[in-house]
Amino acid sequence: MYGPKGWYVSKVVCAEVDGRLIATETVLTTSSTHAQARETYRRMGRVGIENLHLCPPDNKRFKRLLREQRMRRGRARRLTRGEVAEIMGENGS
Repeated sequence: MYGPKGWYVSKVVCAEVDGRLIATETVLTTSSTHAQARETYRRMGRVGIENLHLCPPDNKRFKRLLREQRMRRGRARRLTRGEVAEIMGENGS
């Protein structure tokens, strides 16, 4: 459902890293109709998720945000078994 023309909900997280303010926008939903996206936005807000934005159809921006998300998740690699064993050994003794 990654259609070129669809509304989506995103969240912005601001953090201070090394004295610099960094804002990271994350897409929370796939593109959908305006009514569906608006309802999702309302529900997420009622649950308590902050800094939500209902974004209008912009295929270029949507795909750029998804690319950035994939790169961010790729950098956070999984631990190897050796690293897990080392951490467990430190906690056990």
